[in-house]
Amino acid sequence: MGDALGYPVEFIREKQIFQKYGSHGITEYEYDISSGKALISDDTQMTLFTANGLLVGDTRGAMRGIRGWPRGYVVKAYKDWLKTQEFSMREVNSHKRYTSEGGYSWLLDVPELYSRRAPGNTCLSALQGGRECEDYVKAKLNDSHGCGGVMRVAPLAVSESLRDILTLDMEGAQLAAITHGHSLGYMPAAVLVHVINRIVFPPEGKTMSLKEIVLEARDAVTELFKDDPHIRKLTDLIDLAVELSENGASDELGNIHRLGEGWVAEEALAISLYCALRHRDDFSAGVIAAVNHSGDSDSTGAITGNILGALLGYGAIEPKWKRGLELSDVILEIADDLCHGCQMSEYSHYDDPEWTEKYMHMHRPARKQPAVFFWKDDEENGCFSNWFQKSFVVDGVEYPHVEQYMMAQKAKLFSDSERLAAIMSATSPAECKYLGRQVTPFDTAEWDMVKHDVVKTGSRAKYGQNPELLARLMDTGDAVLVEASPDDFVWGIGLDANEAANTDPSEWPGENLLGKILMEVRSEFACKKAKAPDTVLRMLKGDITETADVDAIVNAANNSLLGGGGVDGAIHRAAGPKLLKECKTLNGCETGQAKLTGAYRLPCKYIIHTVGPIWRGGDHSEAELLAACYRNSLEAALAHKLRRVAFPSISTGAYHYPLEAAAKIAVGTVKQFVDAHPGKFDLIEWILFDEHTYSVYENALNLLKASELVRSPKFDEINRALRDGLI
Repeated sequence: MGDALGYPVEFIREKQIFQKYGSHGITEYEYDISSGKALISDDTQMTLFTANGLLVGDTRGAMRGIRGWPRGYVVKAYKDWLKTQEFSMREVNSHKRYTSEGGYSWLLDVPELYSRRAPGNTCLSALQGGRECEDYVKAKLNDSHGCGGVMRVAPLAVSESLRDILTLDMEGAQLAAITHGHSLGYMPAAVLVHVINRIVFPPEGKTMSLKEIVLEARDAVTELFKDDPHIRKLTDLIDLAVELSENGASDELGNIHRLGEGWVAEEALAISLYCALRHRDDFSAGVIAAVNHSGDSDSTGAITGNILGALLGYGAIEPKWKRGLELSDVILEIADDLCHGCQMSEYSHYDDPEWTEKYMHMHRPARKQPAVFFWKDDEENGCFSNWFQKSFVVDGVEYPHVEQYMMAQKAKLFSDSERLAAIMSATSPAECKYLGRQVTPFDTAEWDMVKHDVVKTGSRAKYGQNPELLARLMDTGDAVLVEASPDDFVWGIGLDANEAANTDPSEWPGENLLGKILMEVRSEFACKKAKAPDTVLRMLKGDITETADVDAIVNAANNSLLGGGGVDGAIHRAAGPKLLKECKTLNGCETGQAKLTGAYRLPCKYIIHTVGPIWRGGDHSEAELLAACYRNSLEAALAHKLRRVAFPSISTGAYHYPLEAAAKIAVGTVKQFVDAHPGKFDLIEWILFDEHTYSVYENALNLLKASELVRSPKFDEINRALRDGLI
């Protein structure tokens, strides 16, 4: 979860993080456009393969009495991960399992893992070398102490293959040393394994705080590596993390800066320990703190999540982190396997075919995809029926249910105005269906060409215009939606729900066309959610000519576009003479209009020049013209696919527009425009030169947000909660 939160900002400096996501940084998942999921990085990928290797080793020990060190199985699992980075799933599965080409992990049957998610060069090169050792710490395969070793070893901490804590710590170091040979690359892994193991399996009869566990881990690893010249650097960072977590300072980011950026293992561990100690009662606060900095955000988020997840438990994690997470089913499955371990043994008659398939035959067991059955509108899941009555509007016409819409479109297609009028007058779905069957003339082939799109259009409107129905549709997740009508072999499957549940889906006699349409609509809405994140609106105090985080700045110009005083003059001076040369070719600009030029010496790419109105008392269309400045500037940005735009305060300088009124028009117009163009802009900001102007604009934005809250359903929820004493 921390990994998925931090992955989108892994290579972004903190200044850009706060500019993009606001003053608190990234606090919610950023969903992938194509899948609608919060993507995991190589950190979680390799952690999963660590767990897979451990479980193969544990199973071999239970079933054959031959266990060996975990590292011997985990290194093979890491080489399987390497296959997912270099080959396709088809290529890998063309070879038999339990061979070097075919692999040793059932995770190779998970298609989503065949994705490169910024894998570390050290991990890639070390595994490409192919060397396997009895003692990786002594072998020292390279001199890297990047965080790629520590970020993946957490599963070892909950494996029951090693009971002695110091032996477990050393094995944690060995797993990291498979790819990272510097002692500062593997000693932090020993600390992390110790911490998580003590959280999950505390010493008998002893209760330990997280701080006590961290200090014990520090001392244990110091003893293990007492002769290592770098152990002092690691322990000093651990001590500093503990100290900073208790200092009460509000500058959390400053504390993280003192620990480093997390690109190397000792810093990644220290930052994660700090965040976990500081927020030991709050998973969300811990992982949010762990990712909002300039360093290796996904790794520090992942390690912090490892610690706090173990400390607080899955139930204490907010639901928002569990929803929409890529491969959440695989993560939970392998975590459950780690928790329960192999229950079979060579001396027992107990058999677990699924476990055998995964950890002995190295394949993912075939699973029947969950299904949601529906048919009649008054039965379970009846809301998915075309007969379910919930009105919606298409092309200005209101329909009470999809059945009426479908039959009306059939009548229109064949120009049967008499039947169309009757269908539109009918109320019951059964009557609409009966009338639709009377449409004449009728051509089956012609109707078959359009019926899919007709029902999809109606369904899209039905769910899109009724939030409670959309929520029901989205709650079905990835389940197959099935119209279990025993009488309908086109829109349904020709079987009832009981028959369908006991029949292989490949043998269902009907087409299930309605179920397929609803799954398409569900996917559209899932992708729409991912494609249209909210545009960030914000105010900053500064010099607009120095703004580097936007595609374009807006110049409050005069009608000549040839430069002037205030912001206009400052922009021309900073951009240089080539700007003036281009402006001379534009033939000026009317008040309220906007024109675009290059930015030349400025750090952005473009300048949008707009001419604000001169204040003449308010009776000369000043408000309309000022609003037009903002709209037309954004239209120019939209036309050139510019997603990040910075405005000054237009017309409030030499043109004397009243500041409060200008600020209200500015934020209101921009908000209205971005709402009308969802997903087209990432950031709209105002760069304001003085404190007074900044405070007026900030207040205008806050008032706008407050007014939107009052008009939103959320406000009613808050009022009800206050009334009921819940908050």
